[in-house]
Amino acid sequence: MVFNLPAQSSSECRIIRQAIVDTAFAQVGNYEKTNRNDGKINKYALMNGGRYGDAYCSWGAMYCHKQNGVNPKVDGRAVSWTFPKASIIRKYGKVVRNVPVRQGDVAIFYFAPNYHVEIVTNYNTQTQEFYTVGFNTWGRFENGKRRQGVWIHKRNKRNVIICNQLQFFWYEKDKVHRIATILNRLHASRLPEN
Repeated sequence: MVFNLPAQSSSECRIIRQAIVDTAFAQVGNYEKTNRNDGKINKYALMNGGRYGDAYCSWGAMYCHKQNGVNPKVDGRAVSWTFPKASIIRKYGKVVRNVPVRQGDVAIFYFAPNYHVEIVTNYNTQTQEFYTVGFNTWGRFENGKRRQGVWIHKRNKRNVIICNQLQFFWYEKDKVHRIATILNRLHASRLPEN
């Protein structure tokens, strides 16, 4: 499944999507100390109410959203991204398979018996391939060993079911302030260093 952020207005939605993706990219290269859900990657679970050593694919996706003013109604389990409170479309009992994958979407995979989530960073409409940032995933080799952590992955749309939009879950009165905060953060991060 891929939950799409809603098109509140195209410009503000692009800003939020880009901020979520930028936050996810900034996490790439964080890895586990001993490949047992340990080390500095535990910040994703601990900052969101989880415990040390928890699986953190969902915690990482939550972290990227919350850092940018989006509060998804999910918990630390990847399966929670499929619950009715997380999805607009499931409130109407439908599954939409032809919704385009977009930057900032949350891709949900089912590898029996477990669910897994990743953040979509870009999508090729011709090949149906897209790239994601995945938390709690295997990545590059380091000293001949594979490491678990936060890595970029190439995926194919056929591996996911496309659902409708993930809600922003913000109050209308806070919208302008949050957009301004995100714009200021993005602008500050792109200033040249002296």
